[in-house]
Order: sequence, then structure tokens, then C-alpha cells
Amino acid sequence: MAKELELKLRCCEQIDLQAVIQCCEDLGATFAYKDQALTDSKNLRNIYFDTDSLLLHKQRMALRVRSKAGLYIQTLKTSGTSVDGISQRGEWEWPLDQSELDVSLLNEAPVWSAQLRDQEYRAVFETNFLREACEFDYQGYAFELVLDVGEIVSQARTNTVSINEIEIELKVSHSAESESMGTEKAVSVLQSLSHALCENLPLEQYDVSKAERGYALFLG
Repeated sequence: MAKELELKLRCCEQIDLQAVIQCCEDLGATFAYKDQALTDSKNLRNIYFDTDSLLLHKQRMALRVRSKAGLYIQTLKTSGTSVDGISQRGEWEWPLDQSELDVSLLNEAPVWSAQLRDQEYRAVFETNFLREACEFDYQGYAFELVLDVGEIVSQARTNTVSINEIEIELKVSHSAESESMGTEKAVSVLQSLSHALCENLPLEQYDVSKAERGYALFLG
């Protein structure tokens, strides 16, 4: 299991990723490959699954299969906590040979209870978006910066809502001091970065995940 630590910011208007990169650089961030954002662009299709009674949603979990450039990844996430756009949650991932859900892999996750094993799962909604991504170092940490633009689609394909958001995810700490301080220090670094970005760009802190928005769409 990985512990995901991520900052989510909603774009109040259309924004170019280069503007976010420039703002991060002005704050002292270092981008090893500044032009990566122009080349590392991928269309992501994410199908979310649940039972007819939405048992996963009731237990505040999300299960998806992501298709990206011919690769397939199955992911299970717990809700964790989200404050001022910064979320911390459990995450398990498995590579797949095809886009079909493999329920047997979920038994490796300790949160996958006996109740969840004895269920049938079906697609409930999709999130489809273009992701531009790059990585940077900031205050002893490595982060991934992404801009996601697209839409959430109900399984009946009768309703959609737009996606236009920035995500900054912790990848690794680079210094002994940062490592020893653990998550608390990383959260503080993300908080300061979040406030600065929102002051200088048309962004706002956002605590609602794509999965939560998808369920809201599905439930009408």
C-alpha cells in the first residue's frame, strides 16, 4: 500500500500549465525538464466500479481501472482525510493485461473485507481527461504537477460535468531532514505552496475528489 499525499486545486478559469510552472519557479521550485509538460500529455480513461447498492461508496472507497497509452492500472483508494485541498489516503495499485476489472487482486488489500469479496461489481461512471504532467523539486521534496482537463460521464452517458483542476502529489523526500519530519512536514510544504498558487493564479483549494463528483453525478 502507498500513502497518497496530494494537493488539489480547482481552476476558476482556463489556465496554462506553463503559468503554474512559472509560479512554482518564482517560489523556488526546480524543474529538471521544464518542457516536459509540453510532451508528457496523455488521455486517461478511468472506469469506476461499484455494486448495485453502491457498497464501496457507502464505505468511502473508490475502485477504478485506468487506461493510459495502451497500459491498464487497477486502483483501490480509501477516503482518508481532505483539508484545504490536501488529501491523505490509502492507495493500492495493480498493473493489468487488459481493461477488465480483476477482483481477485483486491484480496491483497487489507481493507478488502469478506463483505466486499462476495459481491458483483459493475461500471457506474467514467472520468475522461487530458493530463499534462511534469515533476519538480521543492524544499527537499519531489512532486508531480498535473493539469487535468476533461469530463466526468455517467454510465448512461446522459449527464456530464467538467474537470479542470491542478494536482500536486508528493513523490519522495530528498533530504534527511525532510525524511525525519515525515508527513507532517510535507503537508506544511504543500500548504504554503497552495496558498501562494491561489494568491497568484485563478485557483482555489478543492476537497472533492473526481470519484466523489462521479458518484454525485451518478446519483443525480
